Amino acid sequence: MLAVKGFTLSRPRAVPSRTSPPQLGQKVRLAGGLLSHLHLKASAAARSLSAAEDEFFNRKEELASLKEVFDDSPSELLILLGPANCGKTKLLQEVKKDRELAQAVIGEGPRPILYLDCRGKDISSPRQFANVIRELVAEDAALKNWLQAIKLKFPGIEPDFENMFKPAADKAPMASIIASLTTFLEAVRPLPYKPVIIIDEANVLMRWGDDPGHKQLKALLDFFVRTTKQEHLGHFVLASSESFVIDFLEKEGLHTKQYVTQEIGDLATIDEAKQFVESLMLCEHRS
Repeated sequence: MLAVKGFTLSRPRAVPSRTSPPQLGQKVRLAGGLLSHLHLKASAAARSLSAAEDEFFNRKEELASLKEVFDDSPSELLILLGPANCGKTKLLQEVKKDRELAQAVIGEGPRPILYLDCRGKDISSPRQFANVIRELVAEDAALKNWLQAIKLKFPGIEPDFENMFKPAADKAPMASIIASLTTFLEAVRPLPYKPVIIIDEANVLMRWGDDPGHKQLKALLDFFVRTTKQEHLGHFVLASSESFVIDFLEKEGLHTKQYVTQEIGDLATIDEAKQFVESLMLCEHRS
């Protein structure tokens, strides 16, 4: 078990229910627990306010904790679980935005986070997944800016970024994208901070229809494990609102010692929840 500021990482077999108290060996929530007795009854008008939409509620501890994990050397695949609409995606987006802000201010430091939200993307096959990853890398402006910055600061590190992510004609799509990512991770190995790649709603990967025997999914999982636990080249995060994703991945060969899980609850503390409700009411009163 690994203790990190704000939460505990553990490797349990089963995901605790959203109402039962945690038992020895079970996963625990990042901060606090499910406050089932507290119901946010903000009106539709308040929820539509831009101030409420932009509010980053009750995730300060989790944000700091994830930043601490990503600043450390990668050692295991991270699986982030949380019920739908608990703020999981917003948390991940905030981590990415925080790093991009630091990059814009100081021009160096932790590299940008590559964040893939599987919602709204055609990731119905290994080929489509590989294509989306290539598009993500090519279109990420923060990553391009960071690469330009490190070329100036570290003249000896000049990864041929465009060519390394071109599809290989002699390889299957999954093998090709794994090779591209490996080349990239190896190229930036000398730098102090390791890359972070997040796949949100990773349960979509379980629905690949043209992957007999899930061979390509297993190859992807092997890559995640090799990159994090064995070679420590980068952080990989699989986020999902479906807890059974763990059982599925374990059936595909992922061992309990090769990953850690974090579960995000609905609310962090009663005080934060009250503050959030009060902020909504204040916004509604002013409108």
